[in-house]
Amino acid sequence: MRLDWLTKRPIANCGLHGCDKTVLENTLPAFELAALENYTICCDVQLSHDGVPMVFHGASLEQVTGKNLRIIDLRSSEIEKIRSDDGKPRILPFETLLHNIGGKVPILVNLEGNDGEDAGLISRVTELLISYPNSSAIMSQDVHILRRVRFADHAIPHGIKAEGNRRSEIEEHFAMLAHDMEFVAYNFRQLANPFVRFAREKLAMPVLAWTIHNAEEWERARINADQMIFEGFKPTGIN
Repeated sequence: MRLDWLTKRPIANCGLHGCDKTVLENTLPAFELAALENYTICCDVQLSHDGVPMVFHGASLEQVTGKNLRIIDLRSSEIEKIRSDDGKPRILPFETLLHNIGGKVPILVNLEGNDGEDAGLISRVTELLISYPNSSAIMSQDVHILRRVRFADHAIPHGIKAEGNRRSEIEEHFAMLAHDMEFVAYNFRQLANPFVRFAREKLAMPVLAWTIHNAEEWERARINADQMIFEGFKPTGIN
């Protein structure tokens, strides 16, 4: 089946970090550690000002640079000069991540967009993933990205990342199913809702629970989910 791999093993959110405080999220060491443990990798990707997909989570670079800038405000060459405390690159191009992991494990990409400024994000990431020698998929929580997903190359599966249990939120999630979604990633604290049940039971979509921080949270979440997106610990012996 096209998405069997997605539920086969735990998914390391932003790489394997949090267990060792010297390893930062969404950095190459975190992804290499996740690959060594045979976890699927999940990373956040957004475009630089010159249209290069960069691996970074969040709307602002303030915690990293001290300036209220966004990835989309800087060219990729400027972003690559940003260093962590030990002098190593803090933010890497998505292509560099794929090259270094080399297909050792599958990869799940969370697209973070800037509405009206990120034309080409889906196509550029998809193009890179098509050449990646292992399974991969794309998801997003941004509605404007999900609405464009149906026009992308469907060699790469697409899913929705979501949260919320208010009626308006659930209705919006249902509407997104019209845009060729193939799986769901949902806030583990809010899994028990009509949208998740419909996607899992009626549409047979894989459901991922995010973000799991320990085995106890997964025990609660697995009633309504097929696999975890985790951070801060190492799952063992868990499907």
